[in-house]
This record gives sequence, structure tokens and C-alpha cells, in this order.
Amino acid sequence: MIAVLGIVVLLATVTVFALSMAGKERREAAKSLHNITIQQLTESTLQLARNFFATHYGPGGATWNSYLAYFVANPLQLDTATNIQSSITSLFTAHPELFAATPTGYSCFMYARDNVDELPPAANDPTRDNDLLIYVGAVCVETAVTSGNLPLMAELTAPLLYNPTASIYRSQPSGGTQGLNNVTVPTPFR
Repeated sequence: MIAVLGIVVLLATVTVFALSMAGKERREAAKSLHNITIQQLTESTLQLARNFFATHYGPGGATWNSYLAYFVANPLQLDTATNIQSSITSLFTAHPELFAATPTGYSCFMYARDNVDELPPAANDPTRDNDLLIYVGAVCVETAVTSGNLPLMAELTAPLLYNPTASIYRSQPSGGTQGLNNVTVPTPFR
């Protein structure tokens, strides 16, 4: 009788251990899927940014320059949950065309920044493109965030070069802020 009771206790312990390990694996898989989703959304938004800014080049860079001027006057502040929400709201109010369609729970947008392209002794003017090369970027932020916590966020950037003689836009590879070279290998965010 004691031997049977010992076997039952041993089987119960093994079952509880197996169930707890299965639960842990399920939670880890859900986190991994969530992280893959935000990385893939950011990569998709970067491709959208390349296309958008490639087709919105105006004479003398007028269209690029209007976006560059906006982002210099209204820098993105992505350091606290409040600043992130404020930056997203301001950008959406001013330029809703810069937001990508995303699944519920995420907010993805694109931006443009100028490279240092003024020749000395001229001072750098980040509001005006001079050499037909800008940096485009994409940011995706998780919108369902508990108060006080920073949201899950991913950002990628890439240079965009315009060749007016051939009407060709060239996107160079990007290291992005995650250093992934725009591949779909997930980065563990948590």
C-alpha cells in the first residue's frame, strides 16, 4: 500500500512539473510571436517609407524638404510613455499619411531625416536636402501599455538616394537600430 501511494505521489509530482513547464513554454512562445510581429511590422513600414518618400520627391526636393522641416521643428521623443504618445498624436494630426495600416494594438509610422550634406563653411541645415539623399525610418510602438511602463517599440532606418537622370530610387541596406540589416530574424525584446 505504501509503495502504491509512493508511485501515485511520484506520478502527481511529474504531472505537475510537466504542466508547469508546458505553461512556461506556452508563455515564451507567445512572447516570441509578439516580438516577431512588431519586428515584421517595422520592416514592412520601412519598405512603405522607402516607397512613400521615393514617390514624394518634388522639384528641388520641395516635398522632402517639407517633411524634413516638420521633423526638425517637431522632433520625435521616444523616451517615455507620455512623450511617445504625445509624439504619435502630434504626428498623426499633422501628417496622417505617414502612418501605416497595422493590426489593433500597434501604431507604426515613417519619418525622414536629412544627412549632413552642406559644404563647408556652410552650417548644416537639416531642413533642406542638397544631395538627393535622405534617411527614411520606421517606428512601431505597442499601443496597449499599462501606465508607467514603456511600450514595446522597434525602429529601423535606411538611406534613400534619388538619381534624377534615370528617375531611379536606390535603397541601401540598413543596419537599423536593432542591427539586423532588415532581416526577419527576431530580436528578443523581453
